[in-house]
Amino acid sequence: MRCTVVSSATPTITWRCPTCHRPEPFASSDRFRANANGKLVDVWLIYRCVRCDATKNITVVERTPVRRVDPALLSAAEANDARVARRLARDVDLLRRNGAAVATGDQWSLCVDAREDGPLRLDFPEPLLVRLDAVVAAATGRSRREVRSSLVLPPGSPRPDALRLWSAVPPVY
Repeated sequence: MRCTVVSSATPTITWRCPTCHRPEPFASSDRFRANANGKLVDVWLIYRCVRCDATKNITVVERTPVRRVDPALLSAAEANDARVARRLARDVDLLRRNGAAVATGDQWSLCVDAREDGPLRLDFPEPLLVRLDAVVAAATGRSRREVRSSLVLPPGSPRPDALRLWSAVPPVY
């Protein structure tokens, strides 16, 4: 059986909202803000409070000479490329450097192609920050506990019950 795992929303972060005056989830707007001052450039990924719509800018590039910034990133920031914004919204190291914590992983849905026989195969059109055991459980109709006990992954793979960035998964059983 082949399943395609599609993201419906990128991961949210937890941040202290200046308007709500408490930690709230912030969702990526899939948009950038860029500022060039002479030869230096700043690029931010814009997040919005899900409760009040206040904004939080996550620094992607800070006070860096334009010639040292990846031209593809500059182009994506200028065009508000949603694909690049979604990729950066899943970059846990980038979020940690900015003092943000991941609140929830990607919201996702499954597109099941039951015509194929054999082991379950998960396809990710883009890397997603998800718990693999939850995806497999949804695809097979089993509990997460059953899935964890029967899941076979290559040696060195991350734990399936942890929130991780998954882009390809071999047949699991």
